[in-house]
Amino acid sequence: MPAPKLALPVFVVLAAFAAAPTASAATLDIKAEADATVAEATPTTRLGTGTVLDTDGSPRKYALVRFTVGGCTAAPTKATLMVRTIADAGAMTTDGPKLYTTGTSWTESSVTWATRPANGTTVLADIGAMNSSTLYSMPVTSTVKSNGTFAFALLGAPDGTNFHSRDSGTNGPVLKVECSTTTTPPPTPPASQFPTATSTGVPAGTTLRVVGANAPVPGTTLKTDAAGDLTITTAGVVIDRIDLAGQIKVRAADVTIRNSYLRGPKNGGTTDTGIIDSVNAGVKRLIIENNTLIAQRPSIYLDGVKGHDYTARGNKVMNTVDAFGVFNTTGDKVYANVVIDRNYATDLVRFATDHVHTDGTHNDIVQVQGGRNIRITNNNFRGFLAPGKGNYDAAKPQSGNVIIVQCNVSPVGDIIIENNLITGGMAAGIFLRRDKHCNDMKVTYTVRNNRLGRDQWDHGNGSRYPIRIQNKANIVVTGLFTNVWNDTGKALAEGRDLGIRYDG
Repeated sequence: MPAPKLALPVFVVLAAFAAAPTASAATLDIKAEADATVAEATPTTRLGTGTVLDTDGSPRKYALVRFTVGGCTAAPTKATLMVRTIADAGAMTTDGPKLYTTGTSWTESSVTWATRPANGTTVLADIGAMNSSTLYSMPVTSTVKSNGTFAFALLGAPDGTNFHSRDSGTNGPVLKVECSTTTTPPPTPPASQFPTATSTGVPAGTTLRVVGANAPVPGTTLKTDAAGDLTITTAGVVIDRIDLAGQIKVRAADVTIRNSYLRGPKNGGTTDTGIIDSVNAGVKRLIIENNTLIAQRPSIYLDGVKGHDYTARGNKVMNTVDAFGVFNTTGDKVYANVVIDRNYATDLVRFATDHVHTDGTHNDIVQVQGGRNIRITNNNFRGFLAPGKGNYDAAKPQSGNVIIVQCNVSPVGDIIIENNLITGGMAAGIFLRRDKHCNDMKVTYTVRNNRLGRDQWDHGNGSRYPIRIQNKANIVVTGLFTNVWNDTGKALAEGRDLGIRYDG
């Protein structure tokens, strides 16, 4: 393969023609189904789940993206590739990338620099100067002539350009295809397709290496401290297949934590933290995958994962105050850049005495407190408390909320809550709020194709809140009426007993 100065995203389309009862002209906006960065400096490292597609010329980094498109009943009349640069000066360049075709044999979870596909030699499109936070388009009609598999490579200037990945939320790559088609909304997944306690966490059969206090961490140059906790300050570290009776504090970029049993700090923590703590400004593109996070000593201070710029997939989280905390107090506080996908969480621990709330801990499976680019998808979240732990009350077994979105740390935006199974919750299954950082603005959320249980806390005479929205005038919810009851599959509607309720 010729050595390019810089290679940016590789775009792939996978589909088969779909029969339609009637045909009409339509423009399909197709989001990426997979993407990955591959880096020359770390040729065997898998970087497939970050929120930014990193690209550079020296050392070289490529970014790969794949799409699934279907439904065209005739050859597309136009196809356009859309990518958006990130909000960072590093995304600016005076000489943008060139677009080529490339091979299609790669997957997000396994592709590396060493296994990257070869690209073609004909330039399909060329971009000049590029700014940050800008959407760019490249025509690909000459290649996308039907449904099928199509791949592209962007080769760019030596100073590098960075784009939003699909995991960043609504700013990810899009393929616009104009063709004759009939489109239908995607179906809500059946309950049987969601993660479970046995399908998440450390994979069955994995051999774990126990790491104690003042001990080396296998596969790295790191060592735990006297308390058994691990602080990561080196970029690119991979933590794999360990059993750690401590917490992990991430303080660097491009860290991966996978296939491990993490038990949290022995003292439960003394300040707000997580079994995995990613609140530091140095955290970028943290991958948290297939781990079991069960606190050995629950406390009022301890969540499962807490911070920003992380992608959490396939994890099992229990015995914490919150399972996932999302916010960013660093820099301009604008971007949280978090993906929470295909996880299982339940059995939170409530304490009657709390350092924040006078009525005890407010236990949420996911608490979003601010930031943009947040995706919560394909999870099984059970909003219930852990029996026999903390101040458990069998008469009130539900946790505070399953998912709560608020802006008490910073404004929120670009948030998608989609295809989750959500059961339990005392205040609500999904609670969309407005707080001090967005009281004077209209906030838009995407909440679609989720399955809701009917087992929220009964506030009296059957009054429950599966989906609760604080303010009807200033909170706009896209896809609201695509959410369904888990037991019947019927759509929720607005009304006291119909699943969707407004506070005012």
